[in-house]
Amino acid sequence: MTTNYIETIQEVFGDLTKLTPGKMQDLIDSTMRYFYELEEQLASKDEKVCEQAMIQATVVKDTLQKQMNDICQKIGLDPAQLAAFVAKPTLVVPRPKKKKNKKINLVA
Repeated sequence: MTTNYIETIQEVFGDLTKLTPGKMQDLIDSTMRYFYELEEQLASKDEKVCEQAMIQATVVKDTLQKQMNDICQKIGLDPAQLAAFVAKPTLVVPRPKKKKNKKINLVA
């Protein structure tokens, strides 16, 4: 279960230029299914099932952390700035726009 989910994460975020709303929706759907299954395993009375679920949760957390760090590096934000942007986009100061050079017509 974890391996397929991690592969999905890596595929979606591997090339941000190919990221589409459809791929994001598929990832969200996979994430919901994965965490519902994980929640069921964590509620199990079988100690080994719970232990395996904790290991899987840790692997996914580490994978998501790595993906977030990679994305931050690619887009030039640190994790705190990215979190602020996701929480409330107006908190991130936009980059200054380059001023266009006005052409001056010196010939009358």
